[in-house]
Amino acid sequence: MAEKTEKPTEKKIRDSAKKGQSFKSKDMVAAVVLVAGAMAISGFSSLYGLGSLLQKILLSPTEIGVEAFLDKLYSLFLWAVVPVLLACFLPGAIISLLQSRFRLATEAVKIDFSRLNPISGIKKIFSMRSLKEFVKAFFYLLVFGTSALLFFVFWRQEIFMLYRTTINGMINQWAHLCIVFIVVFLAVALLVLIIDTLTEFFLFIKDLKMEKQEVKKEYKDNEGDPHIKNARRGLHQELLSEEVKSTVRDSTFVMANPTHIAMAIYFNDNVAPLPFIMMKTKGIQAKAIIAYAEQQGIPVVRDIPLARQLWRNYRKDSFIDEQGLDDVMKIIHWLIRVELENMGIDIDAVLEQLERKNDPTNDVEEGNNSNHTA
Repeated sequence: MAEKTEKPTEKKIRDSAKKGQSFKSKDMVAAVVLVAGAMAISGFSSLYGLGSLLQKILLSPTEIGVEAFLDKLYSLFLWAVVPVLLACFLPGAIISLLQSRFRLATEAVKIDFSRLNPISGIKKIFSMRSLKEFVKAFFYLLVFGTSALLFFVFWRQEIFMLYRTTINGMINQWAHLCIVFIVVFLAVALLVLIIDTLTEFFLFIKDLKMEKQEVKKEYKDNEGDPHIKNARRGLHQELLSEEVKSTVRDSTFVMANPTHIAMAIYFNDNVAPLPFIMMKTKGIQAKAIIAYAEQQGIPVVRDIPLARQLWRNYRKDSFIDEQGLDDVMKIIHWLIRVELENMGIDIDAVLEQLERKNDPTNDVEEGNNSNHTA
């Protein structure tokens, strides 16, 4: 079996996500849920209503009946628990979706009997991931012990003063201390969380690594077999009539955007002073025209903004006026320059000679030189 040394492709990651194998740090999700739950518990007034109810029962147990007590307790329970559950669920779901890039495991619900294989189960027990979880659990024990010690050292006075407050005050203080302990715990555990997230990502990429043959096969499946490409190119040419092919061959260049719009543009200053749109098309025929132009050596210019402007403002068999004239002429001048340079002509030197020839000061200097000679 060949060694898996290649990084997973985007398609491999998408396919694995459909099977439920996507990157996710459970500890990061748990930390977010823990903070959201603690803040929700401390922020809802239903806890104080529960404290008032308990205080009323303790001070005047005969003033409230059993049914009224149960109804009140039920309503307080709903108002206290449901918001907390929502506050825990929504952030956890959002973080999980962000980690998986909103890819749903559509194939994970299917029954896979290979998971019942005991050999696979034994391999998971002695895998790198299991070792990572064991080491992480040990560090979390150290983190919890350190957090509890720090919490007791710095907040022991508030803890010992709880018995002197009222029931509502005690509930308020307990909620505050819970948030403080969670913050202390997460602050101490931050390094463990970061290392666990990075390790989880490393193991995720390691599990999805591919063989070189897999990468080649996937590329072949995505891009297509070369023989199929040649057949497709031949099919594109069959879509073009001889008249269209002749128009493409006679054009100065083809403007594309970048594959689904094609316009054949012609320019000859001996015929007309303005560029002329000989043909414009889109869709499959546009792709065929672009492929045929490249085959015939006709320049294909891919300029999305200019192509959209020309497509929107001009019809077939129309001259390009001032709206797009400057941009089109720049392209034509550039194409002429490239063609002359390919022929070995130094266009800059030619232009410099023409400027000297047309400069009237040069004629005066030549006349003066001839007079001096005489």
